[in-house]
Amino acid sequence: MTRTNWANDPAVRKIDIRKLSVLMALINQSEGKSFNEMIPAIIEANKNLTSMGLAFTNDEIRLIFDILKTDMSDAELQQFNKLRTLMNLPNWT
Repeated sequence: MTRTNWANDPAVRKIDIRKLSVLMALINQSEGKSFNEMIPAIIEANKNLTSMGLAFTNDEIRLIFDILKTDMSDAELQQFNKLRTLMNLPNWT
């Protein structure tokens, strides 16, 4: 999945519009940034969801990971997996 066609994925259409708004902002903010530069945007997205009383499901998190990992180097993927572990999220390869 690439950043240009992620919105066409049928799974994206199932996401609550408020969650989708946060997701779209996260993807826009992460465009062209390294993983380290993306961390504040990921944290901010989580804060926004929490303030709305929302959270991404495991399937939605998997979708987000699939979208974001397309542009990550191996080193960035390792960092992302460390963050995932710290956040107690399921492991995806």
